[in-house]
Amino acid sequence: GYLRLSQPVMHERTISFDKQCFSWLIKDELTGEGIHLFEWFFHFDVGIDFTINGNEVRTNCQDGNNLAILFKATEKLSFSREMSFVSKGYGEKELGVILVASVQAVCPIILNITINQILN
Repeated sequence: GYLRLSQPVMHERTISFDKQCFSWLIKDELTGEGIHLFEWFFHFDVGIDFTINGNEVRTNCQDGNNLAILFKATEKLSFSREMSFVSKGYGEKELGVILVASVQAVCPIILNITINQILN
């Protein structure tokens, strides 16, 4: 989808799961030419909030089942919170939150995202 750009970008994603640590690793490699705005969107269910602390995001679920999401990139990322809709069924729509990680950078760029369960 990004090869149609005047300065094309190739996106390669690798996802792995560590059963022992119950941890996910998502690796995005973006190669190409020029400066681009790169954005990653993480949609959360209704009622799930999160805090941003540097390059780490932690969910704040009342039931104690939380995640830590750690971002490691070749460039400094910016993080923001946006509102969006969550639909759990046809014709249903509720307000939820989205985490947006973004960076404007020259290719190539690599982003590693580690998602861990937080044990209480």
